[in-house]
Amino acid sequence: MQRAIAGAIEQAPNLSDYTEVRYIGEISNGTILSMHGTAEAEENLRQICIREEQKEKYWNYISCFISSEDSNQCLEEVGIDLKKLDECRINESRGDEYAKKDFDIADRYGIKGSPTLLLNKQIVNEFMFGGRSPEGVKNLVCYGSNQNFSFCAIKLNNTESDSSFFKK
Repeated sequence: MQRAIAGAIEQAPNLSDYTEVRYIGEISNGTILSMHGTAEAEENLRQICIREEQKEKYWNYISCFISSEDSNQCLEEVGIDLKKLDECRINESRGDEYAKKDFDIADRYGIKGSPTLLLNKQIVNEFMFGGRSPEGVKNLVCYGSNQNFSFCAIKLNNTESDSSFFKK
């Protein structure tokens, strides 16, 4: 779903103000776990720390990572403050607490799978809005709001995005 959201934001940058990615997982014995293993859990924590502490660089990092899957290249390319990122990842009162908030939201809504979309605190099916595409993401935001955003009038790419954590 991040690929679809990133594509939507690339075509209509103001959409970033109305979307938020949260992560599913758990913390067990001080270790963050995810649905798809250690690599995903590590990347999720990296992305959570960037989202929380370097927000203005979050979507640039996501866009780079989903294209290259090379986090080190993307951290450098996007200009992520590595010291700040490392401190967040190793400091349980920062990275783990941010992740715990995400996991608590998933628990509150009974979210067990990814992607699960929340619109106005209700779980919705992305295929009701055009699927996992930039156009579908835009439609979700536009239909879910009573505001008339200028980007709602723009036709975005409606090609379905890849759906796995790593590209095949």
